Amino acid sequence: MPPAHVNFTTSTISYSSSVDGWNLSYEETRPVPFNASRTYPLAIELHGLTGETLPVWGGLPNYVVPTTAQAAVDVGMILINPCTRTGSGWYIDSNYTGPQEQDILDALVHEQSIRHIGAVYLFGESMGSIGTLEIGLDHPGLFRGLGAIVSFSDFFEMFAYLNQTAYSYLTPYMLLPAGGLYPNASSYARGIFLHLSSLRFHPQNLSGVRLFVANGARDVLSSNNLSVWPYQQENNTLVNRTCLVTRVYAEPNSCTFPLSTLAALYPAKYSYRYIFEPNGPHDYYVMNATDMFGYFTGTEPTGTFWGTWPIPQARNPPQPLVVVATRPLSCGSVSIGGHGYRTGDTVPLSVGTYPVSFAPCGSKTVFSVHGSGGVHYSSSGSSVSVSASGALVVKFS
Repeated sequence: MPPAHVNFTTSTISYSSSVDGWNLSYEETRPVPFNASRTYPLAIELHGLTGETLPVWGGLPNYVVPTTAQAAVDVGMILINPCTRTGSGWYIDSNYTGPQEQDILDALVHEQSIRHIGAVYLFGESMGSIGTLEIGLDHPGLFRGLGAIVSFSDFFEMFAYLNQTAYSYLTPYMLLPAGGLYPNASSYARGIFLHLSSLRFHPQNLSGVRLFVANGARDVLSSNNLSVWPYQQENNTLVNRTCLVTRVYAEPNSCTFPLSTLAALYPAKYSYRYIFEPNGPHDYYVMNATDMFGYFTGTEPTGTFWGTWPIPQARNPPQPLVVVATRPLSCGSVSIGGHGYRTGDTVPLSVGTYPVSFAPCGSKTVFSVHGSGGVHYSSSGSSVSVSASGALVVKFS
């Protein structure tokens, strides 16, 4: 449905690829009134998989979602929706599908040449979320914020899951930028898969970037439900650690240190807002655009929240979530209420006070312990009090 009030205008802007001269375009949405001498923040939206594989001169026509456009102009942003050369390029530069990452960067450069642009934000849904994470983490410092909707942090695991389900018809599209080869068939294909798994392998590149993510437990494509698939995509990259990899497809060994851990250890560098929706499917409207843009501009807080589809309003999770983080990252363990945890674990706990103890690694000892958010540590009582979500950070030395 269109928004209740509309104060924007949309027009098509043409530009050319800096790599091969291919004619492309994007839909530009501007606030009304618009001041050509004013500097505006810019939001770039990447669409999901549409299936077309042959390049289209001028770019595939793209649809601008009115509610998303309205949410962008409500916070004073210009919004552009690139019309990509194919509908299945995964937003990566490839020998087989063309320079589709550079196409997005070229659209940004062109918009900067015709408007006064300040901070830049990038977001997308499904395939567009993979492009957002890949491009955003590939260019640290270029974007102020990233938004990943019904997203995938691990392209290997996504491929392995889909390839053995009723959705295996999608896997040939996933192989297009790899020249049709599985990632275990060539170093080039493996490199493509690695590049499209940026959040799994390079979360540290999000330093200084505000990351917004919305995913659902009833999503049958981007699985975040252990009853569907062992790897929980964003749950395993934002909230809880995992060492699960799909070795049959040559995925390198890797244990994740979730973004929640990095944010607990380095709150000045890492920030995320994760809206987990227990009843959310693989659907564009898992995103609340007003909430996302509010987070980008600093009016919504960081952390992990629960949402309700189809009207995703963020609220606190049913129980406080306590992030366990240690320095060094792989050192030691923490016992809370008699249960042992390691760095990267996020523990749902009822409000209350729990005994806590520590098991340092090697010859190290406990140097410092502190809580954040709704978690408070008492050294005299060797306990933690939990009133709301937060983190328990332990430094061993």
